[in-house]
Amino acid sequence: TPINLTEDFEMEVALFLGCKEEGADGIVFIFSPELKIGYAGEGMGFSGLYPSLGIEFDTYQNYHLGDPTEDHVAVMSNGRINHINNLAGPITIDNNLEDCKNHPVKVIWKAKQKELLVTVDGVNIIDLQQNIVADIFRNNPTVYWGFSAATGGKKNQHKICFEKLVFEDAPKPNAFNSEKEATILKGDIAALDKV
Repeated sequence: TPINLTEDFEMEVALFLGCKEEGADGIVFIFSPELKIGYAGEGMGFSGLYPSLGIEFDTYQNYHLGDPTEDHVAVMSNGRINHINNLAGPITIDNNLEDCKNHPVKVIWKAKQKELLVTVDGVNIIDLQQNIVADIFRNNPTVYWGFSAATGGKKNQHKICFEKLVFEDAPKPNAFNSEKEATILKGDIAALDKV
């Protein structure tokens, strides 16, 4: 179900990005108003997805995309994966993410402050202050969320284990059926559930 970005969102997950140091490519956490997926390989399922916001956890250096040598995190928009288009990062990770271990990750959206926070292994990596609802989603706060992962010529295992999720479902556009609407328009009393 879609969520409402005018409310706070908080997620804690354990990311497993494989055991091969020369594996590829990574995982992207995505907000998008549509249930679509982008291109695979270096696009990690995010490339070409418009409109969208993605937080990439990248473990492979694609030189032509401006990737640093080290594993890194970046916030990207609208399916653009070249780092010249980033909203934040790329921020290199001190630890190797392809070490056969789970890495705790937090993604927090503070709606009132318009602030997106990302931590990896308990370290604050990104603190982006931007009105993503207005700037990316054209004032539409209703989005879906999820993860995508991909590999190209190189392979690695990618896993996600959810530890905590806190969010508000998006309001339904019209909670009444046509019969109840007609009753209300006549001036009759109707109970409003879940207001």
